[in-house]
Amino acid sequence: MISIDKDLFNEITTYCILNEIKDVELFINKLIKDSFNIEKYGIQPQIDSMNKNKEVVVEKVIEKVVYINNSDDCTEKIDELIKKHKKEIEDLNLVFKNDVINKKDIYGE
Repeated sequence: MISIDKDLFNEITTYCILNEIKDVELFINKLIKDSFNIEKYGIQPQIDSMNKNKEVVVEKVIEKVVYINNSDDCTEKIDELIKKHKKEIEDLNLVFKNDVINKKDIYGE
């Protein structure tokens, strides 16, 4: 049906022997099919590799407005937190005040 150059056939057969390919005719048909598809459609990436799902990490900042009906509860909770963490707040205020007093501008003044 199709005549293949003898040297080319021998080279393909040798390749098949070296790479332990048992069905030489099937391998030749695959080569012809692949070569024809390249000729017909051009060289392009495999569609399977393009369709794979990729995981992308997206970080979003979500701002929500929270409405509080009872402001007395909030005031009480804030007062409780201030009492509970009074020492830490005082320490932070001291650090802040010392930083402000000891700060110099870019000219060292």
